[in-house]
Amino acid sequence: YCIINMMNYAESYFITNFFLLCISILMFIVSIRRFKQHVRVSVLVMSIVSVTLLMSVVDVLMAYTKEQVNVTATTVLSFFSYILKPITLVLFILLSGEVTKPKWIYLLIVPTILVIVIYLGMFVPDLRQYIVVFKIDENGVYFSGGAFRFTAHVVCALYLIYLLYVSIKKIRARHFSQAIDLIVCTILIITATSIETWANPDNQIFLLNTTIAICVTIYYMFLYSESYSHDALTGLFNRAVYFVDLKRMNKNITGLIQFDMNGLKYINDTYGHQKGDEALISIGTALRNHCDKYMYAYRLGGDEFVVLAVNASKERIEEFIKSVKDEIQEKGYNCAVGYAYCEHKDDTCMNELFKIAENNMYKDKERFYKESKVERRKV
Repeated sequence: YCIINMMNYAESYFITNFFLLCISILMFIVSIRRFKQHVRVSVLVMSIVSVTLLMSVVDVLMAYTKEQVNVTATTVLSFFSYILKPITLVLFILLSGEVTKPKWIYLLIVPTILVIVIYLGMFVPDLRQYIVVFKIDENGVYFSGGAFRFTAHVVCALYLIYLLYVSIKKIRARHFSQAIDLIVCTILIITATSIETWANPDNQIFLLNTTIAICVTIYYMFLYSESYSHDALTGLFNRAVYFVDLKRMNKNITGLIQFDMNGLKYINDTYGHQKGDEALISIGTALRNHCDKYMYAYRLGGDEFVVLAVNASKERIEEFIKSVKDEIQEKGYNCAVGYAYCEHKDDTCMNELFKIAENNMYKDKERFYKESKVERRKV
């Protein structure tokens, strides 16, 4: 009887989670194929899909153990059911790319660690009553809430609020495509979570697993399409996006900054083009590290980089240039920089801004070679 019952649950699992399984297989295949090009994204996608699949298995096993009146197994599975949801949302936030610095990643996972610690109390008899209250009747095991039962739900709500906040930030920064994708994904996850929490008295509705898998697919498609708008070497926006943004943000551009690497030819000729690529990557990283909602960085080609300053003051532009140059010099490289500032946006067209910035950049380059006493034709 037990074997037949388990087979019935297995059959029900495959039918209920058919779309989840299809999406998961597809995302695993795509992530593995593109693993070398996008290691971080592929790892996060496969991690989210794996956790989502585990959540679906936990759900069906918990339904089975409840029917079998196995309190111990139900407790273990309930523990994983509670902690896997915030873990999935943490991974999704990391996939969004908003949190990259280690200290912020550590801060991000603190609520999840708190959830894990609290729900470990389920295995301590004296503490269990504060988390879940198990009851047994003719239909099997079921549980009602203790004081801390909804801790995981609260933490998930905080993560979802943060995702909405990130979406609003991206809208204000004019990253509309990414913002729309994040908002759609967040709303879908909030809806699924709400239905499972408040409109699911018998715990027979499992929407969150498939919803998260769908959201990961949607966001991965966005990231895949975005890869065509970024420079493959440095990760900055490419030349095509630069011209699109010039038209899109023309009325809000207050400054244009040009960066050109000093000594790239010398590095290529002396140490090889791989070292030259490493130098360009370092410059791209420095630009990316100091860009905010006011600064948009592009690689136009070779060692030529441009930053568009949107609604930024002259002081903010100069502060940005200093920060970038300091980081580049710390890495052992040097860049010539020139910028043009347009206080009255209608007075100077973008072509004029570009010429002024380029002229100032060449003056800075000449100054570097003169002070360093290096023959420019050799580098």
